[in-house]
Amino acid sequence: SFSFYKLYYMKIFIKNIYLFFFLTFNILCVTEVLGKDKKIEYSKENISNYFSGITSIDLDSANNTYKYLNKVQSLKNTHSNYNIQFLRTLVILQKFQDAFNFSSQVWDENELFFEADLMLGLNYFLKKNYKQAEMHFERLNRISRYNFLFQDFIGNTLIAWSKASNNKKKDSFEYIEKIPNRYHHIKMIQTSFLNCYYDNPETENLFKKLIENENYNFSRYNFFLVDYLLSKKLVKKAKIIIDTSRKEHSSNLLIKETDNFVLGKTTKKITNFFNCKNSKDTIAEFFYILANLFANEKDFQLSNFYLNISLLLNNKFLPNKALMAENYYYQKKYKISKNMYKSLKVIGPAYSWYSSKIIATIL
Repeated sequence: SFSFYKLYYMKIFIKNIYLFFFLTFNILCVTEVLGKDKKIEYSKENISNYFSGITSIDLDSANNTYKYLNKVQSLKNTHSNYNIQFLRTLVILQKFQDAFNFSSQVWDENELFFEADLMLGLNYFLKKNYKQAEMHFERLNRISRYNFLFQDFIGNTLIAWSKASNNKKKDSFEYIEKIPNRYHHIKMIQTSFLNCYYDNPETENLFKKLIENENYNFSRYNFFLVDYLLSKKLVKKAKIIIDTSRKEHSSNLLIKETDNFVLGKTTKKITNFFNCKNSKDTIAEFFYILANLFANEKDFQLSNFYLNISLLLNNKFLPNKALMAENYYYQKKYKISKNMYKSLKVIGPAYSWYSSKIIATIL
């Protein structure tokens, strides 16, 4: 008797949940008279696929999210949240051409859509169409005014590097200066890289000033200073920097491995990872910073979104993949994490040792 009533009320509960989802779905979409096409759009199957996709996002399952959301692309004209989640999923799955195409399909001059403008701007940037890229990056500033975290920050940074790529030195520094002062630590990083890009004589001191800053942990930038010194054939200086930083930051994997490269006289591996005179590499580092920020906030979906963009721009910087392996580990996606850690072993002994330790933990 108890089981019968339990089953009966469970069925009522499930029906009510389905009705709630159905009503919520219709409220979120643009209200209009349903013609034949709209009836197809709001079919039970479409609603089911949409909510299965959204649930998969919460479960951090990008493949399932794609499988379900890809079936209901008819929603792209009416449902903004669908567009955001589907586009993020395409990037996380490294379906970049699909992401560029989808961004183009949903972009509207009269509507602000951060992810679409970001992807379209990057697509134009990669094609060296800097004028079009800057048009989309400028829109990021307009959008970010509604987001205190990124206000006039991402757009100005990307425009600065677009200007630099287009040989507009004065403009590039002016856009870095437009970054609000509350992001002064990011401003310091971008200023250092921009000086490195133009091979200005103050580059070395700017990197040193960055590393010595007591308010933030900029130990990572010892690598970039060493990379810069090696590009200038200043090997002795590079050895001193890495030796000092190794003693001060003994747990930093990137510094450990850089020290191994210097001691093993395989410094070319360092310069192969990153070139400050390549604007794609410097923008990639910028997106790595964003990815790290969201990883610290345990927003692994957004972290992987920005990290995949970083790797699109510079897939040579293998150590950056360690963050993605870590993200998957914390998401309990152990198989993916394990495979990623295995791929990191080729970098060198420090990453090989660390990867073996984490794989052992997973097993």
